[in-house]
Amino acid sequence: MRGRCGVKTKAEPEMEIRELKTLEEFQRCVELQKSVWGLEDPFDAVPLPLLVVSQKHGGCILGAFQDEALVGFVYSFVGRHGTGLLHHSHMLAVLPEHRNAQVGYRLKRAQRDFVLHQGIDLITWTYDPLLSLNAHFNLTKLGAVADEYEPNVYGVSSSPLHRGLDTDRFLVKWHLESRRVCDRLAGKGPPSLVDLMELAARINRIQGKDKILRSTEPDLDLVAETVALEIPSDFPAVKEQSLEVAQDWQRKTRKAFLHYLGRGYAATEFYRNPDLEKKTALYLLQRK
Repeated sequence: MRGRCGVKTKAEPEMEIRELKTLEEFQRCVELQKSVWGLEDPFDAVPLPLLVVSQKHGGCILGAFQDEALVGFVYSFVGRHGTGLLHHSHMLAVLPEHRNAQVGYRLKRAQRDFVLHQGIDLITWTYDPLLSLNAHFNLTKLGAVADEYEPNVYGVSSSPLHRGLDTDRFLVKWHLESRRVCDRLAGKGPPSLVDLMELAARINRIQGKDKILRSTEPDLDLVAETVALEIPSDFPAVKEQSLEVAQDWQRKTRKAFLHYLGRGYAATEFYRNPDLEKKTALYLLQRK
């Protein structure tokens, strides 16, 4: 099977990706949410009735099944973008023991086919901009771009993954038939970091003390077409070492992203430092 860009979308034989069919499967989806995010408040999970109704009325709830066991899912619903329609992808979750098998990637590819089949060519979703694995997956691998920053969009979360921090998120846009997306899904990587950094101005600098990475205050006076912002490559480890430092990272990056995205920039590329000892990663923001 191929998408409308001519990109192969067939999953590997051992992993079946399909729509959820039974109430039992929808309930397993609810339990998977609680497991992946460690949700203590049951109301933080999307409940079974809403999943069922969403699927019946144009929503996309796809599960990844291995030997009939649900190991991951993606959930999106139809929304409006200006005068057109979009899908907003509210959740993508994969059990930890299956995260090195590209299950999330296969689910997003299948979601793309589902949405294109409806005649819709845009999917949006949110993610924490300080999580480098998510940034790499969303911007580099899938070809989405982030041009909106939403502070504390979900309020207080019962997940221990979010405890102590506001739920700040990037809103990303995945233009399903754009050349950028088709190229990334075909395995064509981003431009060379060396070439882009020759044009980029630095928003911040990394400082290390007691092996904990810190950021300088962001420079909000840059006018270059491309600007760069550095973050820790393992932000959860920073948070584990010092919640105060993690909160400072969020404060400074929030200030920088709100400022530059508000001036017409978008986060288009993300690069992880090939030098693992430096434990840093880099966003590139370009004028739209």
